[in-house]
Amino acid sequence: MRAIVGIPVAGVIVLLMAITVGAGRNPGFMEDYHILLLNTSALGQGLIPTATDGGNHPSTSSCGPIGGALGKLCADATGAVGSAVGSGAAELSSLDAAAAESLRNKIGLQQWYSFHVLDICQGLFTPNATAPRAAYNATSCTQSLQTSLFNISALIDRQLGAGPLHLSLADLGLATDLQDGLDKLSNGLKILAYLYITAIALSAVSLCLSVFWLCRRAYKVSWANFWAALLTALVLLVANTIVVIGGGSVSRINGLGNKIGLSLSSGEKFAAITWASFALALLLALIWACTSRLDLKARRLNRQATRWASQPF
Repeated sequence: MRAIVGIPVAGVIVLLMAITVGAGRNPGFMEDYHILLLNTSALGQGLIPTATDGGNHPSTSSCGPIGGALGKLCADATGAVGSAVGSGAAELSSLDAAAAESLRNKIGLQQWYSFHVLDICQGLFTPNATAPRAAYNATSCTQSLQTSLFNISALIDRQLGAGPLHLSLADLGLATDLQDGLDKLSNGLKILAYLYITAIALSAVSLCLSVFWLCRRAYKVSWANFWAALLTALVLLVANTIVVIGGGSVSRINGLGNKIGLSLSSGEKFAAITWASFALALLLALIWACTSRLDLKARRLNRQATRWASQPF
């Protein structure tokens, strides 16, 4: 009876792992189930001159000693904000938000980049980046298993370099500590891709062995089921631990990234579904451990019965 219960448990694990690995395969497909979300909607906003309310004499801050294309962009933003302030704009915060959106468009970035097990998706927030519970409007995703793209800072640098201003994160003030933190996260993402693929393969093997046990209720089959389930649980434990460690460094990276308008967030739905898969895999291993013990006991009893039956009276 325990083993029969294990079959639907194995099926649920395969389903959950399929969601984990398959999320983000196409633009908009289960976008909420990302490992990490990189929010670039405010990237470079610190370079924008902000409007300050000085009573009857509102003013704008200065760009400072910024040269090149970035300096020209800042000067354009200064003129836009100054013009709006001079015309008596009432909401200075909305002015800054509009200038930030203009900057994002000019430097050639999407508003967010989501990192999934197999690929990376990018897109815009709907209706906008500051709206409460803004939805993800995915515009494109990379090909599966292009782990060379799982480098966060290099990804943004490529996007900035391909933009009309040909900028880099260094131009926007990327600190060395922030670069190191992003690189460590990038290495973790590459490892996770292979771990979760291994986990779904093991869970599929476990399901097949569970069904095979119905045809041949032997000790070796139940023992193989136990090891398949246990290995699935162990791989998921390692992968989920890496996610937890990476999530712990997200807050530190955000503290550094806030200076240039870069922020990261961990996927809560992804964490929930992977830990649920781990718990079920552990339960399945326990079920098959009990079943294999019962099968071993049954095999010994059968051998004894056969031996007694073969003895002459």
